Amino acid sequence: MGREFKAPWFNCLSPGVVPCCYAYLCGCCAVADISKAAGTQENWFFDCMCVSAAVLRNRYRKEKGVNGYCGGDCCLSLVPCCALSQMISDLEADFKMLNVTADDLKQSFGGMVDAAQAEKKAVSTKVQGSPASVEMTR
Repeated sequence: MGREFKAPWFNCLSPGVVPCCYAYLCGCCAVADISKAAGTQENWFFDCMCVSAAVLRNRYRKEKGVNGYCGGDCCLSLVPCCALSQMISDLEADFKMLNVTADDLKQSFGGMVDAAQAEKKAVSTKVQGSPASVEMTR
């Protein structure tokens, strides 16, 4: 048998006014921050853009051993700020707002940056080998 959440879902202010407003005004970032604090995150940007409150709540419950069921997670996603506030309250001091680091962004966009740098190097090599390389490098 698992445990219960530390605060009921309808008490949006349980983590405080600021986290509640954050969950309401920037829910997608709150999803990514909760996922990171809970230890269920692989990619901050992906969680921010693609993971819903229902999916996050389901993963969170399983990771933290909280009682509940998938249908309840889906129903609660109708009021995502309440679901997010409940998880923020449950995480207590482990939760940090906008907890994205340079490493998170590099993980999210590193492949694109590496490809762009490789393309730039390939174009630069072609330009330097051309007869007009003096004109193009100025």
